[in-house]
Parts: sequence; C-alpha cells; structure tokens
Amino acid sequence: MKMESKAPSGKEWITLYSAAKVFEKTRPWEWMEDTDLFGVENPEDGEIGYCCIMGAAGEVFGVSAYLGSEGLLTYRNMASGEIGIGSEDLLYIQKALSATFVGKRELEKEDLEIIGRLGLKLRGRNGWPQFRSYLPGYVPWHLTGAQARFLTSVLEQAVLVAGRLLDNPDLLLEKGEDLVLVRIFDKRKKAAGWKDSWIAPEPWERPEILSGPLDEIRLHRIRKQVKKGKSVWEIDSFHYPGAIAEQGRPYFPCLSLILDRESEIVMGSWLKAPWERYDGFQQEVIMHLENSGDLPKTIRVRKEEIFELLAPIADTLKIGLKQVESLEGIGQIRATIAQ
Repeated sequence: MKMESKAPSGKEWITLYSAAKVFEKTRPWEWMEDTDLFGVENPEDGEIGYCCIMGAAGEVFGVSAYLGSEGLLTYRNMASGEIGIGSEDLLYIQKALSATFVGKRELEKEDLEIIGRLGLKLRGRNGWPQFRSYLPGYVPWHLTGAQARFLTSVLEQAVLVAGRLLDNPDLLLEKGEDLVLVRIFDKRKKAAGWKDSWIAPEPWERPEILSGPLDEIRLHRIRKQVKKGKSVWEIDSFHYPGAIAEQGRPYFPCLSLILDRESEIVMGSWLKAPWERYDGFQQEVIMHLENSGDLPKTIRVRKEEIFELLAPIADTLKIGLKQVESLEGIGQIRATIAQ
C-alpha cells in the first residue's frame, strides 16, 4: 500500500519544535480536560483534526488530533468508555497525529537524531517532544512533511483555543453539544487568517466490504455431504502484535481464526495485510467448513463485517449465526499471543 513518505525539511522540523515549545510552556492541561474537544482544519486538504488536550490526569501530556470522521469515532468511543484505554484494539484503530512530552529515554533513535541535528537544547522529565502518526493497522510512525505542517497548525491553534477557554470556560459549548468549534484558515487575500467555524461532524460510515459471488453449488454440496453437528465455532479477525516491515511503514498483519469452542481446537487460521484483511475471507471459511467432520450448529462472531460476510453462507448451510460482544475462546488466544 503506497503512502507519502517524504520526510519533513529542516525548516518544517524547526517550526514544529518551536510550536511544541510554546504549547508546552502554556501547559493547557492545567485548565483543560481531554473531553474539551475542538477542531482544526488542515489548510492543505480540508481534513479536520478533532483535538483534545492530554495531561489533566498527570500521566500523558500533549495534544492528539483525531483525523476525520473515522478518527473522531475512535475518540468518542474512548471518551464514552466503549473502548477502554487499555483495550487490546486501541493501538490498531487510531487515526490521529499526536505531540506528547516525554522523558528522553522514551524517545527513539530517530527522534534524538533530529533533535541533535537541529541543535535543540531540551531537558526535564517531560520536556522532550515526541511526534507520531497513527493509522489503523500500522505501527505508530514518524511524521511526513505534510503531517508535520498540519501538526504545527494544531499546536498553534491549540494554544490559541486554550487561552480563550481560560477566559471563557463555556467557549466550546456556546453553540450546543452537537456543534464543534473548528479553526479554519481563510485563504482569501483580504481576509486571510484563522477563523472560527461551528461544524456538525459527519458520521463515519464503514467502507463497504466487497465480496465475490459465492459458489452456491459448492455450498449445497457441502450441506448434503457434511453432516450437521452440535459444535459452536468462534470466528474472528484481529491485528497480530508482531509488526511486519517490508517497504516503508511497518504494519500489523490481521490474523483470522476459526475455533471450536468446546474442544478449543483451532480449525483454521490465516494472515493478511490490513488493507486486504477480508479478501478471500468467505472462501477460507467455506474451505474449512467443507473439510470439517461436522458442520457447526452455531457460529459466533464479534465484528459486524464478519457477520455480514458469513450471513449468506450460514443461511444456505442452515447454521446459526450470532454476533456477540466477546468471544471467550479466541479472547484467551489473543491474551496468550499478547504476552
């Protein structure tokens, strides 16, 4: 999967670190909570970063900009508790840019090389900026030039919004809870500059998963030739914690599992890159159903997209299909893998 990889220029790094220094000295977390949401529109592509200030809890200090409707959904799911801060999925689903302030030991070699090259003098327990890009399915990574430019804008506008909020604690709620204050750069010559806009965020719609035509003749043959059993299968797909680095940004492959719940036997497993996660998914499941001694009585799944992929198969084979909040058997396997 091709992505922009052009690193920031020296000038872009200097501008970003300067903005981070001002932000850190402002210490907006002393009067802002991570629930104080505001937005900054990217002047280059129009995407909105929905921003929250971190640090009120005294643990992580900085700002995160959740990108677009997809990023905002993750933020809101975390804020509501639907996704726990310690969730095993959290690392793999965020779409965001972040600037955090950490200790020197938490920085990677590349971070330190950039700081040294720029001749920056940094010190303190949480005085070292760390900039990262988060993309679903990928390892948190260093910034591109475009990301550095936008994160600079985020830091600058965060300082401005924080200052206004100090004077007016109700600023972010002036237009009601459904509208978000978004800072937008007006490019018109006579009115150039950053301005307020109140926006109702667009809901994120999960991309449609395209599946090929099913071999109905094959399915009917399976139904006739493979007897119906009483077993319960769990089927799930999740990001494997071991990153793969081929070219460019490393990614977390997706591991799909079929588990017989009673015997705890893994009936099937396969790995895919995140951008081809569900390619051939139906065919893999059909193959394992075909080769099983007995068809399961019920299949349990956790994800809506897997439910949609398996629904026509289960319907033809007269197998019960249930979507549940958690899968105990596969959950135990995930916990073991994560150790």
